[in-house]
Amino acid sequence: MAKKAAFGTVLQYTDPDDALKTRIHYVADISGPELNVETIDVSTHDSPDHFNEFLAGSADGGEVSFELVFDSGPDGHARLLELEVDRVVLPFELIVPGGQEIIMDPGLNDEDEWSIGANWSLGGGSATYGGIAAGTEELGATLENLVGGEVYTIAITVQTEGIGNFEVAIDGNVVGLINNGGAGVTTLLYTRPDGELSEAEFTITPQASASDLELTISAISVMGRDSTKGVFAFNGLITAVGNQFPVKDAIRANCTIKVSGEPTWTRLL
Repeated sequence: MAKKAAFGTVLQYTDPDDALKTRIHYVADISGPELNVETIDVSTHDSPDHFNEFLAGSADGGEVSFELVFDSGPDGHARLLELEVDRVVLPFELIVPGGQEIIMDPGLNDEDEWSIGANWSLGGGSATYGGIAAGTEELGATLENLVGGEVYTIAITVQTEGIGNFEVAIDGNVVGLINNGGAGVTTLLYTRPDGELSEAEFTITPQASASDLELTISAISVMGRDSTKGVFAFNGLITAVGNQFPVKDAIRANCTIKVSGEPTWTRLL
């Protein structure tokens, strides 16, 4: 039977104030959930072979409990206390780590997948820029299924030697530069901010220049953790947020979430 390490497991909820998914940081050991079904005793004196008989009653989704290493930030211990006091049933996701997957790998022939600014062209499996940068001249696409707090790897293959520098950005935040000087792969890392929506805008923009810029890209991909292979999704009520107490050199609190209704489980493959 295959084993699976649990390091990197994420617990997140949808905050009722802004409907954004928020990761609970600094979660230590997690236990549960455990599905239980109540039994109804329907045994009678004429039960077959004098064995007790039972019918299935209501199902209980159990609870998820964990230790939280104290975090003074707005998404940590203080926010969980507020949600407990508000007695709100929230959507939760317990995400078991999967492998790496390509979040985006669009072909560079299909203009329908891209927004194309001035002096950009697509064709022959590549994206080419040639001209003087003026105004907004972005090559853009939409990223989907991003998870807050996760790190993503962006790989951009430059086909031939180019001239000038080009900014790579997600939602307007610069991730890095493509520094021309020869063919090869530029690898950039991007950390998705907590609370951000799963959809984001990816852009490559030439830096302002008074002279001609040139760039030919033959491949673009964004790699991230596959978050769909091991997800326990449920509605839950925070029923316990313990007082902070010291364990070794850290301050910790015990937290409990009671599952409400039927949970769903996407099995690890």
